[in-house]
Amino acid sequence: MMKHLPWLAALVAGTAFLASCSSEPEQPPPQYPPNYQQPPPNYQQPPPNYQQPPPATAPPPATAPPPATAPPPATGAPPATTGTTGTPTAIPGVEKRPDGTCWITPPAMGGQPPTPVQLPACPPGT
Repeated sequence: MMKHLPWLAALVAGTAFLASCSSEPEQPPPQYPPNYQQPPPNYQQPPPNYQQPPPATAPPPATAPPPATAPPPATGAPPATTGTTGTPTAIPGVEKRPDGTCWITPPAMGGQPPTPVQLPACPPGT
């Protein structure tokens, strides 16, 4: 059996060699997904100083009418000027009227004239 081993090995090697030399036509290489790191061959680079075109301008908005002036808030009593219908107290901006009610005149805001507001009760000592 040892005598036939080299012949058997040569026969297996020769068969493997002949099997690898087939007469099939050569196949094209496999197709791989495109390389996204490189531009396609027909891509043209933009010039280096390329700028985006300006966006289309929209028509100007219609002008809104001026806001209507709001009437002064109703306080339940006619506004009075400090010192004309009441007696000033020791508290700045607070006056006591002849009917016994107390009114405070807060500072003017937003260009509006100051409007007196009636207090629910007169402060002590007025």
